[in-house]
Amino acid sequence: MYARSRVLARRSDMARVPELVATTLDRLATQAALHARGEAREPYIPIGQLRDDVLRSELRGSRREELWRRVRSVIEGNANIRAAVREGRGGDVARVWEWIGGIGSVRGDMDGSAARPRDSSSLHLSASPHEQSRPPMDNHAHSPDSAQPRRWDEGRPIY
Repeated sequence: MYARSRVLARRSDMARVPELVATTLDRLATQAALHARGEAREPYIPIGQLRDDVLRSELRGSRREELWRRVRSVIEGNANIRAAVREGRGGDVARVWEWIGGIGSVRGDMDGSAARPRDSSSLHLSASPHEQSRPPMDNHAHSPDSAQPRRWDEGRPIY
């Protein structure tokens, strides 16, 4: 009987992992959006702090550790997440996760407005140097406020 209850508890834990991953990703995307709006000092969250926040309702240490191990493996495999070691304001060094994916829909959700459809005519991509001499593929003129196309800045050297 005891073994059966352990199996059932383990299955219910497995069912919680997708929900916990989604909550973690939402927290990271929200932190990035808050940082972009100037409402947060850092764009990242220390992993230990995030774990304690996401798993605050799980009191058993062994189940908590197993759940977080599974969540961590999914999160660190996500292309929108950058894992790093950073020094915080107080001088403490911690491993952190930072959302590096898009934050457009998060910004809309945070100010209480509904998601707005994107206007494809306002999207401008920067061409590579050998493609800049080509004529545009469509007949839409660039808007006056976009005389210079925006370039992606990674914020760190790319090797």
